[in-house]
Amino acid sequence: MSDPDTKPSPIHNRLAIAHLMLWTLGSAIILAFYRALILNRAASEYSTYWRVTSLAYSLMAGAQVGSVPLYFWRRWNRAGGFPTAPGHFLLLVEGMSTMLVWSGHGVARFFEPALLQDKVFILAASQLPNCMVTAIAYFVVPSRQRQASQLWQASMLLLGLEHAVAAAYCLVLMTPVSHSYGAMVLFDPLYSFQATCFPVSTSLLLVCASIADPERGHLDFLHWTGVAAICATTVLHLSSGYLIQLLR
Repeated sequence: MSDPDTKPSPIHNRLAIAHLMLWTLGSAIILAFYRALILNRAASEYSTYWRVTSLAYSLMAGAQVGSVPLYFWRRWNRAGGFPTAPGHFLLLVEGMSTMLVWSGHGVARFFEPALLQDKVFILAASQLPNCMVTAIAYFVVPSRQRQASQLWQASMLLLGLEHAVAAAYCLVLMTPVSHSYGAMVLFDPLYSFQATCFPVSTSLLLVCASIADPERGHLDFLHWTGVAAICATTVLHLSSGYLIQLLR
């Protein structure tokens, strides 16, 4: 008779052709968004840069986007194994966040008002749902990962806080306060902190959680893909931003 206190052995996801096909599908979706919303409007002197950046980003974020249909497929077939590990939740939440981000850009592009203040409002309003949904998802993950280490749970909470701050900034941009230069001088550092300090801190915390995790030898490739993808996209976003400033 089995001991009731014994934890069930986790289901390990083995790399299969289906996973690679989903990764390819996710990358294709990202490239389609890039082509429709950015590449066709990029300045000619930056066209090569944006094409290289979009290709690199699609390879990293493609795995995240591909995890969304994987999740629904598993739910439809009532199969377990995903999401269970911390990296699984990183893949899934970031995949949904990426889809919401690009959908928001598509909505903002559809309206495209003439006035700058209206453009700021539309862009902020289009990204607010992503920020709120992603923040709530990351705040909920620790309750679904009670067996995870404190470092993993702290990483999820920090990611939730990052998106909550982004949601607050979007709300500020949607109010008349955004029309005041003096007020934005106070709020712009909040955006800079959210866009730079938070991603670097969360990436470092994720690396520390991965190294310190006593179960790291038993985690599958989807877990490590989730950790690697979010760290790699953070490095790409920060480095591309600095590179654009140097090119100017």
